This record gives sequence, C-alpha cells and structure tokens, in this order.
Amino acid sequence: MLTMSRYSVRSWLHGLTAAIALPMSLLIAFTVYDRYRQDEIDAARASYDLARLTASNVGGFILDSKAVLMTLAKRPQMLDKECDLIFKDLRDFYPRLSNFSRSTPEGFLDCSSLPQARTNLTRVGEMAWFKKVYRERDFVVGEILFGPLNNAWISVLAYPLLNSDGAMVGALQTPINLLKIKLLPASDMLPAATIITIIDSSGNVIARSADAAKFIGRNVREFGMVKTVLERRDGTIKTFSLEGVERLYGFVPVPGTDWIVIAGTTADIALKSARNAALTGSVVGLTILAAVLLLGWYLAKRIAGPIQNIRRVAAGVANGDWSRRAPLEGPLEIAEVAGQFNHMLNEINASQDQLLESEHRLKLAMEGSRLALWDFDLISGMVYLSETWSELIGGPRQETVYPASELLAHLPPDDAVRARLALHAAWKGETDDFKVEHRFENLAGALVWFVSQGRVTARNADGRVTRMVGVARDIGERKAAELEIERLAFYDALTELPNRRLLMDRLTQAALESRRRHQYYALLFIDLDSFKGLNDSLGHAQGDALLREVADRLRSCVRDSDTVARLGGDEFVVLLGDLGGQAVQAADAAESLGMKINAALENTYILTGATYRLSASIGVTLFDGDDVDDIDQPLRRADLAMFQAKADGRNTLRFYDLEMNKRLLARLELGHELRNAVAHAEFILHYQPQVTANGTLTGLEALVRWHHPQRGTVSPADFIPLAENMHAINWWNGR
Repeated sequence: MLTMSRYSVRSWLHGLTAAIALPMSLLIAFTVYDRYRQDEIDAARASYDLARLTASNVGGFILDSKAVLMTLAKRPQMLDKECDLIFKDLRDFYPRLSNFSRSTPEGFLDCSSLPQARTNLTRVGEMAWFKKVYRERDFVVGEILFGPLNNAWISVLAYPLLNSDGAMVGALQTPINLLKIKLLPASDMLPAATIITIIDSSGNVIARSADAAKFIGRNVREFGMVKTVLERRDGTIKTFSLEGVERLYGFVPVPGTDWIVIAGTTADIALKSARNAALTGSVVGLTILAAVLLLGWYLAKRIAGPIQNIRRVAAGVANGDWSRRAPLEGPLEIAEVAGQFNHMLNEINASQDQLLESEHRLKLAMEGSRLALWDFDLISGMVYLSETWSELIGGPRQETVYPASELLAHLPPDDAVRARLALHAAWKGETDDFKVEHRFENLAGALVWFVSQGRVTARNADGRVTRMVGVARDIGERKAAELEIERLAFYDALTELPNRRLLMDRLTQAALESRRRHQYYALLFIDLDSFKGLNDSLGHAQGDALLREVADRLRSCVRDSDTVARLGGDEFVVLLGDLGGQAVQAADAAESLGMKINAALENTYILTGATYRLSASIGVTLFDGDDVDDIDQPLRRADLAMFQAKADGRNTLRFYDLEMNKRLLARLELGHELRNAVAHAEFILHYQPQVTANGTLTGLEALVRWHHPQRGTVSPADFIPLAENMHAINWWNGR
C-alpha cells in the first residue's frame, strides 16, 4: 500500500495544491484554445455558407440558361435558315446572356446575335464544348476559353437541336461573359476582406470577386490550396491565398457543372475578436492559478497538525480498527470535518449490519420469485448459476458452474444464434441490457422456455467486457398461452385448419411470391353437396364429425407446402403453389388435384354406425400475381367457378373464365330488371286453349310474356329459371 510517511503534512498539502493547480491550468488552457478553435470554425463556416450561397446563385443562373436554350430548341423557327434577327431579339430579352448562336453539324456558326461575315462563318468544330454536346446529345457547360465574337473570357452553354425525327441537326449555344457573371444575389452581401473565386476541375479560374481581369483564365492547379480543393470539392480549409495572405476558405461545387466556388476571408480580420478573447482568458486564468497557489500555501500553514491527526485515525481504520475516532481539535472547520468523519464511521458500521440483513432478504425474495441468478465471468468463460436454476431444469437444488459454451449447446440452434447476437450487442454497447427469450433442454430432455436478462457490470482498460450478471425465469406458461391465443386467432376451432384470416395472409404472400418468381398459383373453392340435409338429419354433433373427417381427407391430398383452410360451414379452400410458369401446366396440376380431392371425398363415411356418401363441387382459378387487382379477387373467382360447378350438376370441377363472369353479371342485371318489371307491369298474360283430339275445348293455359322497354320480348327460357331462383313466382301470383 502506498503511504506518505516520508513527507510532512505541509509538503502533502503543497502537493495537493499542485495537483489541483495543474488540472486547472490545463482546463483554462483547453478552454481558451477550444473557444479560439470554435471561433475559427465559425469563421470558416461563414466562408463555407458564403460559398454555398454563391454556388446556389451561379447554379441557378446555369439552370435558368439551360431552360432558355431548351425552350428555344423546341421552337420550329430554330430550324429555319435565317435566325440572326431572332437571336438578336433574344439577346435584348436576356441581357445576362451575352450572345445566342446556332452551330451546324459541320462546326460553323450560321446564326448569331453578334454580327459576323456571311462569307467567313466562325469555326467552332474543334472546340471542346462543340464535340461534347454532339457526343452527349444533352445540355453541356463548356470549358473556359477566349471568345472570338465576344472578345472576352467565356464559358459556352450548349443544347442539342433536334428535328421532328429526333435527329440532331445542330446546337444552340450562348456564351457566359465570365467578367460579368453575378456571383451573389446582391453586391452588398460580400463581407469586407472576403474574396470569392470560382475554378473548374482543371484548376482554371472561372470568376473572381476581386481583380477578375487579372485572374480569370489563369490556371492555378499547382497552388497547394487549389490541389486540396480539387481533391475534396466540398469543405473548409485554412491556408495562404494566391497573394500570400492567410485566409479561411470554404468551398462548394456548383450544381450541374465541374466548377467549385471558393470563398476566403482574411484570418487577421475574421479572428481578431477571437484572439483578443484568448488573450483575456489567458490573463484571467493565470490570475486564478496564482490565487489557488496562494490558498494552498495558506492551508499548508494553518491546518497541517489537525489534518495529520485525522490522517492517523484514517490509517488505523484502513487497517481494520473501526473503533478509532478522530480528535475534535484545531480550527472550527477541521473540527467539524473530524466530527463528520467520526459520524461517517458510525454510519458505515450500521450500514454493514443493514447490508447483511438486505442480502438475506434478497436471497429469500429470489427463492420466492423463482428467479435464477447467473454470473458470467468472460475471462474464464464460466457461468455461475444459483440454486434456483438447478431446480428449474429438474435437478437438485444446488449452486452450479458451467462453461458458457456448454450452456449454449443445450439451446436449439436458432435460439443459440439469437442469444449470441444479443450478447454481442450488449458487449459492443449497442444496448444497455441483455435480454433474450430462448428454449433450454432440461435434464429430462424436454425443451423449456426461459427469458434471460442481465447487463454488463465490468470492462477492462481496453473496454472489453469481463463480467455480466442477470437472472433467468421460466416463461413456459406464458408461451403456452401465446400459442393458444395464436391458434384461436388463426385456426378453425372445429377442424384446426387455417381460418379465413390466416388464409388471406397466405394468399397475400402467395401473390407476392408469384409475382416475384413468375410462378402460377391455384385456388380451389370446395363446397360440400347436400351437407345441410345430412347435418339436419344426423344432428350437429355428427355434422361436426363429418367436417373433421373431410378436413383430414383434404390434408392427405395436398403437399406440406400447400394450404387447406375452412371458411365456415361446409366451405373449404385449397391454395396450391409452385405450379410452374405455364398456364396449361398449372391448370393440369390443379385439375389433377381437384379430381383427387373429389375421389377422396366420395369415399364412404361411417357415422352413427351407418355409411354415408358425400360429394363436392369445386371451383378453380389460376393467378400469377400480375393479374391480381386485390387480394379477394382469386377467392371471388374460385367462388364463381364453384357455383358454376353446382349449376352443372354438382360433384364436378369447373375453372373460372371471363365468360363465366360476364354471364353472372348479365344474370345479376337481368334479375334487377326483373324486380322492376313487376312494379312497372311489364308482364302480359297470353291464353292458349287446350282441346281434345276431337276438338273439344277443355281449358285454357296461361302463358306469361315479358315485354322489356329496351330488350323487347325476353324469352321465358331466360327469365323463368331466374325468377324461380329469386322466388319471384309468388309475386306474380299475388298480383
């Protein structure tokens, strides 16, 4: 144990003062430096914001110019031979653009706002912007050059000119006079001692807020600061300008170009107030430091003796003598410290007694709550487990220690992976607590559900976890309840088949999977024929038994990957997947399964000691995901096909087709009109005499005819069966 017995109390207080003064000195120095650094960052950020504003303004001008050229290119007049006058008018209308011109595919300017000799057209075919616009067939911003017509440094904006067939027959272009380019929305927005420069990706100066004529066109790529700007393209930097002045720069790329805006402010002006503040802070800090040193000297002189007495008592307590107490002597403050020190010793003695009692109560609470305590030592890889753990897994009540790898081996593979991921997340600090629900193989070989949770309690100097503690709890009853809730929510209670909710979920997944894999799926809608009569005659208990038998037979007909669901009553649905990418192949597979199901359902049923037979009508529809407008559509189509199977004599299978849907819609419309026909008295009775073979009149036969206001006379073969299904015959009798 490190002691200070070789030094006096006065020397110790001097050392303590130095220990206080040194961090304070560092804190003051750091505070001053940090404030200065922050002011420097703020100044650089101001330059960056100015560069961004300039880039936005120049970029907006480029986009506006592009919009002008694009609009002109769409005008039919741009394909005329003579267009000088049009361009001249445009120049007056767009004063910020120094010239408008049109170039031919051969590389000559045949129209221009500025005058040129017709016998000696300006040649631009070898210029980089001309080649680029013909190569890319899109809007381009040309490299800087000295314009022959403008007699100034320019950058050409060009846009392809296409004829009605889409062929490129020329280009429209306008040069930007770089000496006149407007860098900011308003001239008073440029702060004092600030210079804005625009360069391109080759290091050529495009524009400058000061000495523009001197610098535009000059290549400054080899200048150290420019190299950094071209490499980073966006950010801030402090370095020396082209004139050798220290500046704070912010630089931002101009949208739609390879230009970069650089805004620089003189460091002496930008950081003048920051440097003054740093000087003031340093003086204040040195004054405080001197005061601390003086106070340390005074304390060393006045309280050495009483502090030494307290130190001797503290050393005795550190050696285990908790009965010692410090004498109450010296200045009032030291005496109070000694009294508080003695009081602290008394409180510690009382707290130790309370701690022992708390540990005892905690042990009782853990045992009563059936929480198993675990302590994971990552250095040794061993896990300590309390007595409750052994009891929870079916063993004797005793504390145990296992390697962590052995415990994980008792988890199913999926659960072990989730447990490892949760542990690693806690180790990396991604979560405050570790918590995972998992199964564990108990001593009887059965899987039991637990929730394990805990937290990291120790790390080494490198930040690596060395210890974790937590608890484990048996959640088997809760998991069983969750499974029962899920079963009741998604499965039919009678047959334990998926219900409508689960069917619709699987149908949704099937539609997505079908669209992704380009595979056909099939939906079979099964309705038992004459089930109601059997159910009414045998009773609901036997009817339920029959439905369970039907469910078992349907399961035996399909693959594990297919779905058999019960919608309710005597209606069942089968969802088939992976039927291939060809409709014919898929239809064959669906028809084969439908026939298999019909054959299985026709087999004899034994109920109440007697045998019964049952048949089913099956409607089938195919879908491949792309033709599904809404998720209920396949179910409606299969339902329609099932009704067609019923209409065709039952105990059969029918596929859905569009004609069937059209016939159904026509029947629905005719039924609606049939109801209105009764109210509108559109039915007329015709009487036909009935006579014997010798001509004797025996009676009359009444025949009803329907005279529809739009359809004309409707055949009885069309509306009589419909009227019978609608029970409309009684309406007529009543009338």
